[in-house]
Amino acid sequence: MSSFKLVILDYAKNQLNNSDATKCLNDLIVVKQKNFERTDPDYVVVDKHDMIGSHFMIYETSNPYSPKLVFAIRNTYEDRAAKHKLKTPFLDLVPVLSKEFQDVFNKYRGQRGTICDCNSWFVDPSFSQKNSGLRLSDIGYVMVYLQLRRMGFDHFVGCTNEKYKAHRWVEHVGSFPKNMTFIHPTVPDPHMIILIEQFNRKFLLDTYSEYKVLFDQIFEIVPADAKYMNIQDAIKTFITTEVSDVLQLPTLQEAS
Repeated sequence: MSSFKLVILDYAKNQLNNSDATKCLNDLIVVKQKNFERTDPDYVVVDKHDMIGSHFMIYETSNPYSPKLVFAIRNTYEDRAAKHKLKTPFLDLVPVLSKEFQDVFNKYRGQRGTICDCNSWFVDPSFSQKNSGLRLSDIGYVMVYLQLRRMGFDHFVGCTNEKYKAHRWVEHVGSFPKNMTFIHPTVPDPHMIILIEQFNRKFLLDTYSEYKVLFDQIFEIVPADAKYMNIQDAIKTFITTEVSDVLQLPTLQEAS
């Protein structure tokens, strides 16, 4: 486990003079393009949201001079996208959904306001749980949760490619209806709409506890003017204290 490193890169557009930010952004673009070409060799994965979203990355670092990106996922935010005259990837899809699904989403959106959109997932197949023994997706979704909570969100939306039954990677994270599938207009496979309604707090605490050594050493690359708390304070606030309180468990500090 010590040969892995967790990284959060937020709002790369505002950090283009930061060599760590540009290195991670380049890694993301190259590795995700190679990964998505396994599904569609003509698909171009890079988009404007890579510049303005939050990226959650896991590197394999056994060679410290050439760390390898093996997992990534991204949050994009409706308000931040609007600032740059964009829609999030999910909001771009809404017009192609059936009226029934649009109505479900509009009700969900009305209850939550500004949307947090989680998308652009990839994992290096050689580092799948079967091959590595690590639950990289679970680790990634805990980082997703920490970021959205410290930014004031309580949910996320997205969609999963059901050619690979990809919703299974999300179902531990929180509750969502599993009866909304559609054919994606760009990647013409069945996709499931993900509308996380309530986070699975036991999953969050269990995953953090199992991989505490990694979470306690997260490297975050965020703009100097970021208004949210640092990641270690977010862990204390939204996992070790808040989640333990909800589950009526002692905090990790009290239990140790």
